[in-house]
Amino acid sequence: MNYKNKQMKKIIFYSTILLVLLTSTALKLEEVQCVAADLKNELKPLLKPEYKYDSSQITRIVYKKDAFQTGIEVPLFMGEKYRFLFNTAGLPKDVEITIYDKKPGNKTKNALFTLSKVKEAGRHLYSFEPEKSKKMYIVYTIPAAEEEDLKGCLVFLLGYKL
Repeated sequence: MNYKNKQMKKIIFYSTILLVLLTSTALKLEEVQCVAADLKNELKPLLKPEYKYDSSQITRIVYKKDAFQTGIEVPLFMGEKYRFLFNTAGLPKDVEITIYDKKPGNKTKNALFTLSKVKEAGRHLYSFEPEKSKKMYIVYTIPAAEEEDLKGCLVFLLGYKL
């Protein structure tokens, strides 16, 4: 009987520790979440009336002590018209957004659009309509941050012309 009590206490003890760890991890993940759905919904009306929603990409950013880059590849169908929309309201610090016609490592790439530090105060919605439809590359340049645990997200939304 004594052996069973010890086993039961161990099971309860380890279960409690596991529950505490899972709860703290879930709370930590919730902190990282941004209101991506709200940011995306804020962009959708900017498509109307001539563009229709195609897809979106939420990029979650954890700022680091050193600046870095991340990005996405956007395949487009030739002959179609597109509108790129960005919402940066979920970012605590500005990022630079550049759209290239070729891979970022390609020496012959051309910047088709650049959103840098020169922005209107309070503005967080941006639009770009490419002249040609071909694969494009969006590069986000994230500045260095001294603050620990500085996080945010930005939303890219793609629409095509009806």
